[in-house]
Amino acid sequence: MSIKENLDLKVVDKLGDVVLEAGCLLWDALSTGADGHQSSETVQELQQKAPLRILVSSKVLTIGSPVFEKMLHGRFAEGQHHFNQENPPTVSLPEDDPQATLLFCEIIHCSRGVHHFKGYKALHELGIFAEKYMCTNALRSWFRSQLSRFGRDDNDCFDTESLLKGDISVPQMLKLCYVINDADLFALASKTFYTHINPAEIHSKLEEVYEDEVPARLIELLCAFGKRYINDLAEVGPALLAFLCQEPTWYGYFAPIPTEPDPSDPNSNDSNPSENGFCFGETIRIGIVSATLVSLSLLPCSDPEVNSRRSPGAMLRKLQRVRELDFRDEKLNCPKELHCQRIPDPYLVELFDKEIKAANQRARGICLGCAKDETVSVSDIDILQDSDPCCERHASWCE
Repeated sequence: MSIKENLDLKVVDKLGDVVLEAGCLLWDALSTGADGHQSSETVQELQQKAPLRILVSSKVLTIGSPVFEKMLHGRFAEGQHHFNQENPPTVSLPEDDPQATLLFCEIIHCSRGVHHFKGYKALHELGIFAEKYMCTNALRSWFRSQLSRFGRDDNDCFDTESLLKGDISVPQMLKLCYVINDADLFALASKTFYTHINPAEIHSKLEEVYEDEVPARLIELLCAFGKRYINDLAEVGPALLAFLCQEPTWYGYFAPIPTEPDPSDPNSNDSNPSENGFCFGETIRIGIVSATLVSLSLLPCSDPEVNSRRSPGAMLRKLQRVRELDFRDEKLNCPKELHCQRIPDPYLVELFDKEIKAANQRARGICLGCAKDETVSVSDIDILQDSDPCCERHASWCE
């Protein structure tokens, strides 16, 4: 029986000239550690980790991976084989995940069915394989086709509901984009992460998906970006109150500090309350907005403990409740018998949307190059600024 007819052989390329044998040591370690009373999950894992023999083209392997190029055509033992279709030599990859190895071979050989969604575990194992064999560039378009289904229409973040349906958590998506070394996807994943997870939980959430130590620099950056986003959203409320009070700056919960009279302005000493004071409706509107902002904890806070428990995603949902306040309600306006001409300014909602949009635009995805560059501390480079960034890798932010 020829090797191509062998039942334990996965034929990826029927004209292949080399057989990859993957996962022997991995299988030995799993099977040795298992006793005679394995659970169904353990049995399933053993089946998935069973060694595979894969018939492929050595030429395609070397095109897809510079590591395979040096391995098969260099001075290594594997490079001394005579690759041929009649009697393909075997190259052993004992420590590599067999399913990830098979998936890699199917992708670079353009096999059928390879574009179906594979799930987080398969993507993660392939990401580790790709990092080891330096083939992330060859797989980049495939990874993007797998993950693009989770993007939002505005291409600003990943859609959390789509991730949930795909059985991928936000921390898992962040780690996956970090492993596959895709800067664009990592920017989306990092913003999604710090938008929906408060700073106090960042470390614990990452520990759930990292088997080894979580990169400290990644935690620092996520906390820094998240806190800045929180601070920006906390300034939306004061901007609304300042507008309602017709003052450039908001000073307190219910009233602005009165300005000093301007001697050069003949109208500045006019004490007519209908011109300079607050009417009943204005007082009610200011009070309602202030009370709503306070009750929803949407105002700026100097307590780090409070800020660490906030998340931008929750703040955005709460701010939407403020936006939905109906200032046309008769209860929020002066009684008709007073014939008050002051009505709620329709620009208020437009101002609200403008402030929210500005805060969202300032919240950017994290630069993958900065996240992986351990030579410079986060405190030494100000990568949070919107202009004149020190790192050339995210200079496009200012374009």
